[in-house]
Amino acid sequence: MPGSAGAAEGSASGGQTAPSGAAWSGGAGKIAVVARDTEWGVETVQLPLPALVTAQQGLNEPRYPSLPGIMKAKRKPLRQLDAAALGLDAADLAPRTERVALLPPPVRAAGRKLSGAPAEQADQLAELLQREAKLF
Repeated sequence: MPGSAGAAEGSASGGQTAPSGAAWSGGAGKIAVVARDTEWGVETVQLPLPALVTAQQGLNEPRYPSLPGIMKAKRKPLRQLDAAALGLDAADLAPRTERVALLPPPVRAAGRKLSGAPAEQADQLAELLQREAKLF
């Protein structure tokens, strides 16, 4: 479940660039019920699994536990399961991805302060956006 926008570029291509022919296992034949916000309210959609769902900012509104709930949870037994109890073997637990490299982001150039009256600053900014950023 990727987010809808990339943190670095803001490209909104996280889920859209997932491989369409990926061999996803699990959940075949089951249905997922998803609620999504639209301009007209909340729409509920049923999807056949496996499915890829993207998320947007503001989705995760934290739910804080109540004190009675915390106290009840302390008394509940914690059941520990091993991989065999879940029907998994070593091949299921092996990593499916490989990190090729981990590099810091490139160093950004220093910012620039524009001087002069607000009208002059606006002209300078428009010129910089046209010449250096090539926005228009």
